[in-house]
Amino acid sequence: MFNRSFFARDFTKLIDKYAEDKKSETPVVEFHLRDGSRYYVEAIELVGEEWLSFRAAPDPRVSPSETGRAPDQITCPYTLITRVNFFPRVSESKVGFRISR
Repeated sequence: MFNRSFFARDFTKLIDKYAEDKKSETPVVEFHLRDGSRYYVEAIELVGEEWLSFRAAPDPRVSPSETGRAPDQITCPYTLITRVNFFPRVSESKVGFRISR
């Protein structure tokens, strides 16, 4: 189960390690929610006590700038997040998680 501690402390270490291992400056981060939706996360905005706020796109192959709309700002309780995946960014991916180095 995901919680504040995971996103405030562990998530950053995991994504940094993944990016280093895969030599990927902007890996694709995918969140699966309990309702079946998936989001491709560009940034974590806020880590609350019971919820997470993140900026995401619905499809990693379509840049929000191409559609003329801003990325979605999602706020959800940790209990709705069922899985977090990391993928190397491939040529078709126009969305990726920005690593701060």
